[in-house]
Amino acid sequence: MEYRHAYERFKQGNLKLLVFVRKEIWDIREDRLALKKFLEDETALDKELSPKDKTKLVGHPSKFLNDADFVIGFLQEVGRIAEMKQAMKGTAGFPGGNWIYQFASFRDIVDACRTVLDLSGNLRQKALRTNLKHEIESILSELLEPTDGAVRPVTHWSSFARKCFLGSLDDESSYKGNYLVWLGMFLLTGGNVGKRLKSTALQEAITSGEFLDFHKATGTHTVGLLQQALLELDGQIEWLCNTSSDVFDMTMKLLKNERIKKNQQDMFSMPNHALVMPFAVHDMIENVISLCRAIHLALEGDASELANVKLHPSSPIHDESEQIQREKVSLDEVRNWLNSD
Repeated sequence: MEYRHAYERFKQGNLKLLVFVRKEIWDIREDRLALKKFLEDETALDKELSPKDKTKLVGHPSKFLNDADFVIGFLQEVGRIAEMKQAMKGTAGFPGGNWIYQFASFRDIVDACRTVLDLSGNLRQKALRTNLKHEIESILSELLEPTDGAVRPVTHWSSFARKCFLGSLDDESSYKGNYLVWLGMFLLTGGNVGKRLKSTALQEAITSGEFLDFHKATGTHTVGLLQQALLELDGQIEWLCNTSSDVFDMTMKLLKNERIKKNQQDMFSMPNHALVMPFAVHDMIENVISLCRAIHLALEGDASELANVKLHPSSPIHDESEQIQREKVSLDEVRNWLNSD
């Protein structure tokens, strides 16, 4: 009855069903079935053995099997033998949950559970991966928007103006009026998106050490592509969270110019310093999207994008970004300095 209750729950999709039988029992079952078939088919023994004698012979108790008829009948029920025969004839579908695992040791049970229940690997890392994937999907739900049955980044609206941004901080750039209107729409809906992004699972994954690379030759852990991407994503989200809304308030006043709204096909010049922060937010959001995609794929088993993630530099001003990079000490230079006398 316990098995039958479990099987009903299996059919409802409420649990997985794993059935194990000792190898000795399975072997005896096979021998008894073969013996039964022989006794039924061998007409020469009909005069020597009555049907009662045959049943007694097939069902005789042994060291491992006290009630052969019951055990063999129960295994036929678990194996859904009657349903299998109907399925083989094409009169019914194949049953599920009827695979029977033979075991001779506890290791056989463990191996079967690892395969069926996907228990390979560290359970803590599985929990970290599951939580991290869920959080990444939640982050992307804030940074993507539905459109015509598909989705696209919220930066779609700011991308047109972003492409027109040229020169240094003291220069001006020219934009079509509608590009500036769309930039205003982006700031209105996505300018403060960083405040809505949660990174609890991300920070736990980083500090856990589960995603560090391990070099067997040296016996040391290092920051590999996945851990580096996690650190980078955390930094980008933190930057978005700390972006001041005061900057956007000033920019929105600039973009609410009635002349721009009424002449959206005309060209307008804007000082670069007025739009550098909105475009920095645009770049950081695109960086977060790219990193989330690459990390999620890596957690699913495809790490190919981790090495090819293209991120925007730290500043929309090209010359300024290059200057920052030139002034920044590289990790290799830091390691050389640490190892120097």
